[in-house]
Amino acid sequence: MIFNSSSMELNIKNAVPFLTFKELSRFPFVTHAFSTRMGGVSGGEFTSMNMSFGRGDPYENVIENYRRLCSAVGVSFLSLTASAQDHHTFVRRVTRENCGVGITRPKDIQSVDALITNDPYSRRRSPRGLAGDCRKNRNDDSRKNGAGVFHGSS
Repeated sequence: MIFNSSSMELNIKNAVPFLTFKELSRFPFVTHAFSTRMGGVSGGEFTSMNMSFGRGDPYENVIENYRRLCSAVGVSFLSLTASAQDHHTFVRRVTRENCGVGITRPKDIQSVDALITNDPYSRRRSPRGLAGDCRKNRNDDSRKNGAGVFHGSS
């Protein structure tokens, strides 16, 4: 795989490639990753690292893709939190009690545009940003040890 970026790094672990931002990697309290389309189990139009439950890919494939990416990144699959991000202004604070929401537990809220946390457990393991075809943005506050992911347009 050829990858050239001045701001991001290509990482490959357990045959799963993922991207990280060099600047975010400087913060020891931030674990982050951006999946690629490689390293998963999905087939057909979803080949291979499909992370969406709502596109027709079997549930088991999407869960396995999450497991593979989490293993490569070094985070617990059970600690993820996801939302239904869209163009609204609602910001949700997540804590360890929200782990699994949108992944192994049903989404309990719709129209969330950002997930933020300063919970020590959640900060290193979630939130996970879902932004469809829009840009995902991540913000980290080293003074308050907070992190957030939000949905944006280019």
